[in-house]
Amino acid sequence: MENTAEIVVLKCVNALELVTEECPSLKHLTDGRILSRLISCLKNETYKDDFVTLIPRLESLIREHFAGPKLIEFESAAVGSTQELTKLCLLLLHITVITESTLRARLVNSPILDYSTQAK
Repeated sequence: MENTAEIVVLKCVNALELVTEECPSLKHLTDGRILSRLISCLKNETYKDDFVTLIPRLESLIREHFAGPKLIEFESAAVGSTQELTKLCLLLLHITVITESTLRARLVNSPILDYSTQAK
């Protein structure tokens, strides 16, 4: 199976082990559970919100780390656009790798992310 950006991002999300069950597709992120846990780890606060409620926090987090025009169309992501969810996850993973050593270690040491996947 080819490692598309969506598949590689999904592997990374699952490697973080933010929830007990594996996320089967990026569209499942629209329920907000995994993103709430990730934001909770990055901000040292507890969030348990749905995706739509998380949008202002996600926008703020993205703006804190990236300058420039609006990078994510959150409304499209909220309805399951895999392209927007992939972009959102890539940006959040970048923030995670830079700022959160525990989550970075999970990514680096995960058996889900073999060398060929990490090289992509």
